[in-house]
Amino acid sequence: LKPPPDYAALLRPRTRDAALIAMPKQTGSVAAAALLSASVTSACLAGFGTALSPTVAPLLVVIAFALLWRRTAASEREASSAPAEAAGAPGVADARAQQLGAWKYCGLRPDPSAHAEPPRYISAGDPGLLEPPLKAGEREQLDALGARVRDLAAQGCRVDRPTLVRYLRARGGCVARAEAMVRQWLQLRADLDLDRLEEWNLEAYEKCLAPWWIPCGVLRYGLQGEPVMYERIGASKLKRMIDKLDFADLRTLDLVHCTRLHAALEEDALQRNVPLRGAIVVFDVAGLGWEQCSLSVGRTLSKLVETRDLLMPELVGRILVVNASPAFSKAFNMFSYLLPADTRAKVQVASAAGSKALLAQHIDLSDVPAFLGGALRIAGDAQCRRIIAPGGPVPDAALDEFRRLRAEGRGGARRRVAGREDPRAGVVAEKDAAGEAPWWLQCCSARPPRQSSQGDLVAVQ
Repeated sequence: LKPPPDYAALLRPRTRDAALIAMPKQTGSVAAAALLSASVTSACLAGFGTALSPTVAPLLVVIAFALLWRRTAASEREASSAPAEAAGAPGVADARAQQLGAWKYCGLRPDPSAHAEPPRYISAGDPGLLEPPLKAGEREQLDALGARVRDLAAQGCRVDRPTLVRYLRARGGCVARAEAMVRQWLQLRADLDLDRLEEWNLEAYEKCLAPWWIPCGVLRYGLQGEPVMYERIGASKLKRMIDKLDFADLRTLDLVHCTRLHAALEEDALQRNVPLRGAIVVFDVAGLGWEQCSLSVGRTLSKLVETRDLLMPELVGRILVVNASPAFSKAFNMFSYLLPADTRAKVQVASAAGSKALLAQHIDLSDVPAFLGGALRIAGDAQCRRIIAPGGPVPDAALDEFRRLRAEGRGGARRRVAGREDPRAGVVAEKDAAGEAPWWLQCCSARPPRQSSQGDLVAVQ
């Protein structure tokens, strides 16, 4: 279950640092385009349950850096250009008053504003999803996989056939590898206590930063009935988040996001009585900058993708990258042939001039937000920001509010573990001086006792 690699980290540190130091200033955003192109590819592969081989990944980095030296200062201006809407970030008061990003997981409902509560993931038993159409030979493989996880079903675990199909396909039809992936997925959910996400500190980890992080939203359908998710990559200021928050907070934010997104897709499939299918993901890269593609961003993304690969395999059917700069498009085209043919066919890249035409191939323009060339407006807003969060740098006031809510444990039970907060309340303990991993990553026999809500030590079940 190897995650997509951290491309830049595969270079020797001295070689990597020398390349970054020697890079001309005018090529900065072109570098961002090339490296983010690799990052988008990594995200694509995570959605398809695929990983790049170690021999291919360094080659992608070499190609990316080679491209930098061929571009000119004119390309820098093209890559760094962005619509005025993407450049600005809403203030805290304005974001709260306008409810920006408040409905980001509700855009598949007939009336997104009708229900205040976001979708909830069904974590046990059979949720009643329809079995998707099976390919030749998959029925026998699915029967075999079901037999191998019968013990999990007896425990009430979520091993319904539509879910097993996704894990089977994520492992290329290999029953043994699919079983291992299912068991690792359920173990991860148990270790992180994801089944009790509604008890987490959601005031901090879901609501507080919603207008800025993650700048995305699910909204309407494609021409074949596929759910559509939009993400403003250019407005995603992950570097600032990394500088201001520790990885534990970032991972908890991402876990809540993944759970809500998965729940939204399943809720929609149940309401429409159709099989769960891969969504169309639209990545808007307008406003892409070099600061968004630093080595720290690459490392953080690779860690988050590792978890996403286990939680949400085979939930992405197509990725459309829009508003791409010429440098981004060229970087992607140069190494896209290294991808498997079926994966390559699912990823399409378009410039700002060609984005509307690309979207029209897969989505009715009446369902495309107006800021991307369609006709859809939410409450008169061409940016549809109540559903597609606008993103941008998170204001310091919002980060201060986040830290306060986290400390107060508002919105969910606040747990303690050996004097430190439990990751299920949002804070993951770092390795101690002896190099030991957090207790929740250790096997059950190695875990120390933890404290109950009253402070008493309790055994780990």
